[in-house]
Amino acid sequence: MHPLVKLRNQVKKTHKGLENLVMFEMLCVKAKKCCFVVAPSGTGKSTVSNAVSEWYGGKKLKVDVLTRTGLKYLVTTLTGFDGLIVVDDYAKCGTDYARKLTAVMLAELCFSHYFEVHTAKENYVIQDFFGSAIINAQPVVFNAIVRSDEWEGAIRDKVLRYYHLLRPVKPNLEPIVIDIDEGISISDVKAPNEKSEAFQIVLRIARELFSTARARIHVKDLLKASAAYDGRNKVKRIDYKIVATCLRQAHLEKYVLVKKGFETKRNFDHDLYCLLVELATYKEPTVEQVCLNYGIAKEFLDSVVLTLRDYVYYKNSPRKLAPTKKTIQILKEAGYYEH
Repeated sequence: MHPLVKLRNQVKKTHKGLENLVMFEMLCVKAKKCCFVVAPSGTGKSTVSNAVSEWYGGKKLKVDVLTRTGLKYLVTTLTGFDGLIVVDDYAKCGTDYARKLTAVMLAELCFSHYFEVHTAKENYVIQDFFGSAIINAQPVVFNAIVRSDEWEGAIRDKVLRYYHLLRPVKPNLEPIVIDIDEGISISDVKAPNEKSEAFQIVLRIARELFSTARARIHVKDLLKASAAYDGRNKVKRIDYKIVATCLRQAHLEKYVLVKKGFETKRNFDHDLYCLLVELATYKEPTVEQVCLNYGIAKEFLDSVVLTLRDYVYYKNSPRKLAPTKKTIQILKEAGYYEH
């Protein structure tokens, strides 16, 4: 059995709902990617990133915020860095400006392997960076990055996103234990056949997140990472299945990251996203559940439901929320809804 499949099955038994997120982060770490994990508080983001960080045997760095000024003090640390950087709570970055800079710099370091700053006050270069980064973000703070000018040009194509919609129905306070071998380096794995049907299927999923050229790069790296965990130098069908499973939630992005014009900025619809979390977790959550989970009044929920009536409606006068046919289809395609 593939080590990631075995790990997924183990996590499903102890921390159901987090199994695909664990696989996703493990792939990103192996493939040396920067990834955003988007989910409300209490859905297991920190549980997973802590487990991955604990498992990782190389250099590790936990940060709250990175700015250009602060980065110059890490030039020695990050030059030649091949480890893992974790931003456990993106809200701690403080301002939207600080969040934007943190995302830009980690995206650039992971994708381009260097970062240069040449201004009147600062002059430094970080090079030969071959690490990975995990950024945990709540929906409301993720919106600030999506709406920035840098999102399209410096962030969107360089970072992977995982839209996690599942709350732990039966919370397990014990940590997730990851016990798999690091495998081989992805540099020892041969590039997959891009003309194969299997590659094209995964590529179409990745195109929900990236331009065609960047989607090809990310898919190839993730497939090689999957094969590397299994100690193989050749990509096989199981690797396509694993990567497709991890990327399937990308289907959500075109619904929650919306634009009102071709040249306008995007906006992250965090109200819709938060309702999708409740619908994916409970199928038909009670009004009380939703209000308690977000600390909101029923009157506020009423206004949100009215605005998002294409996606959700009240059921049983009005004790529960129910997904519309459109929402059920969206969640099914993203791998979150089993009837």
